[in-house]
Amino acid sequence: MKSQDEIIRAAFQYQGLLESYAYTFIKDWSLSKDAVQEAFIAANKNWEKLEDDILLPWLKTVTKRRAIDLGRKRQKQTSQRDELVHLVDRHFDKHLTDELKELQSLRNKFLEKCLTTINPKSRSIFQSYYHDRKSTDELGKKFKRSGNSIRILLHRIREQLRKCIDRKMDQLT
Repeated sequence: MKSQDEIIRAAFQYQGLLESYAYTFIKDWSLSKDAVQEAFIAANKNWEKLEDDILLPWLKTVTKRRAIDLGRKRQKQTSQRDELVHLVDRHFDKHLTDELKELQSLRNKFLEKCLTTINPKSRSIFQSYYHDRKSTDELGKKFKRSGNSIRILLHRIREQLRKCIDRKMDQLT
């Protein structure tokens, strides 16, 4: 029988494989890593029952279950967030004056115009992130960039849009 350290060390050899496996279920690298970490925690708790010949199948099963659970939680949170945003928007709309509603509408029109000034690839990344709710890791993979470079690009695009809208608003006065 192997020791706890040997079992855990053996489990870590499969980390990349298990993360890729989890990704097939939830399409989010961050959540995939979380699912594998939870599988490793379970392996640590059950190490006495695990041997080399069953370790990988056992980890695969636990990873799959954890990934599916995490995916369900994310969907539920997204649904609840959408409902909350809609509720808050309705509440604010009740308290907006006609002047503020007009100003908000004008800013939205300027935003649409300013979006056309962004280069097409950056605009595609921006829209995928905000409209399609793709993660920065997913976008990084799609556009062959790191997740961090996508976050930096999104920050720069937001700054560019903010300045563009401000210029258009200043032209009105």
